[in-house]
Amino acid sequence: MFENIIGNKKIINSLISDIKAEKLSPSMLLIGNEFSSKLTVALEIARAISCKERAEWNCSCTSCKEHRNINYPDLLIIGNKTSLPLEINASKQTLLKNKNKASYYLFLRAIKKLTIRFSPSLWDSSDPSFVKASSILPGIEEDIAELKSKEINAFEDKKLDTLTLSLEKKCNKLHEECMYETIPISQVRSSVSWLHLVPQEKRKILIIENADKMQEGSRNAFLKAIEEPPSYANFILTTSSKNAIMPTILSRVRPYVFSKRSENEEKEVIERIFKDKTQNSYLQDTSLLEQFFYQHLSVKYEDIKRAAILFWKYVIEKSKN
Repeated sequence: MFENIIGNKKIINSLISDIKAEKLSPSMLLIGNEFSSKLTVALEIARAISCKERAEWNCSCTSCKEHRNINYPDLLIIGNKTSLPLEINASKQTLLKNKNKASYYLFLRAIKKLTIRFSPSLWDSSDPSFVKASSILPGIEEDIAELKSKEINAFEDKKLDTLTLSLEKKCNKLHEECMYETIPISQVRSSVSWLHLVPQEKRKILIIENADKMQEGSRNAFLKAIEEPPSYANFILTTSSKNAIMPTILSRVRPYVFSKRSENEEKEVIERIFKDKTQNSYLQDTSLLEQFFYQHLSVKYEDIKRAAILFWKYVIEKSKN
């Protein structure tokens, strides 16, 4: 379990111990910065508690296979706009450079982390954002089907580049045009209704990413669900700001606080997961992972940071006047 997580060994060991002893809290809150692997940990918790055997990393049970593909029928993820497009872009670059099975699955998982948020169980079919998403998702599925049509190393470089670029553009469009800045009450209510349906397997898991971004009505709707959850349900919330979580929700979850990774641990993530050993121009006062993800954009990370600094200087000066 958790072999794909680098750093925060104390928290990981605590989770492993709780899972093996069957003492894991049904409601958890993972707290950490944007690039601390909270969602990856949440997905691994979901896999481990759904496993039909011993939850080993290479387990071949049907539940683990479905979880590794983020295709488990009793898993839902809701959340607002995130940095997922950056992860999809970085994973695409890893696939293009390596053309192996590991980088292929890394890319597909990054895409699935986004598309799972558009499950029909979560959305009102009349919602304009879902209507638009429904026109984008089939194209993503078609590209994925083509990507799965043969061994990844059998693709010509030009064809693979075209196909992955098409997927990246469609995912960016899905994220930017169909995701909300906050978590709407309709999705919370829909996820709660879904939770009360009998599970297909043994557990139902609801992951709420950036739970601090729930609208006020969403928080109240979720509070009712977490107060009286079904016996087979698990809630895994993530946040970068514990203080922004409603106190009554905080009192009902077990918190796991992720510390900032060391520079060596961040380098290990970049080198081991994304197979990139060329980091050599990073800014001293910013996370290596943050810079790594942003370096793939057409605009240089340094230019983005300078523009942000100038903007805030402008805002501060205007406020003084």
